[in-house]
Amino acid sequence: KELQLISEQRIMNLENEKKVLNLRLALLIVGLASLLILAFVIVRNVRRKHNIEKQAIVEKRRIERQKANEILELKNKELTSSALQIIEKDEFIEKLKNSISGNNTVDVKTIHRMLKTIQGTPGSNWKQFEARFTTINQSFYKKIKDTYGNLGQTDLKICALIKLNFSSKEMSSLLGISIESVHTSRHRLRKKLKLERSQNLSEFIASL
Repeated sequence: KELQLISEQRIMNLENEKKVLNLRLALLIVGLASLLILAFVIVRNVRRKHNIEKQAIVEKRRIERQKANEILELKNKELTSSALQIIEKDEFIEKLKNSISGNNTVDVKTIHRMLKTIQGTPGSNWKQFEARFTTINQSFYKKIKDTYGNLGQTDLKICALIKLNFSSKEMSSLLGISIESVHTSRHRLRKKLKLERSQNLSEFIASL
């Protein structure tokens, strides 16, 4: 009986130890699961915060680029308007010269000298335009020069005027060349840029 009691006691102790071990194992599993859940929540929150910050930065840059483009577009419109005023002024003075030339009652030479001081030469008109255009569109000029090193000064002038949507007639007046010369320059420019027939020159220049 004593041995039987000892044996039963030992079995009970083993069962209790097993229960304690199982309990400890369960607590360990619960603890590890809690840590994993906590780690997952923390990582998810960090990622979410990172994504929100990233989106905020992207949106901020988009707004900055949009504002910069709007300012650039406004300045180019002002530049275009200024250039068109120069062209209109020169055309008006040319018409005035022609009308005065047929009038014998006025001192034609004196008036021509006066008009010449008012009217800028095509070279001086272009220099004024180019200085302002280069200041406003620095990245455009740099990119086109770096990408297409074979372009000459006339090619660069045509590129600048195409970017601002000038017509062939307006280019002719501002550069002091014939409309046929403008068309020839545009054709040569297409070849240097290696454009296909299906590619539009104005759209290509606008994309640079």
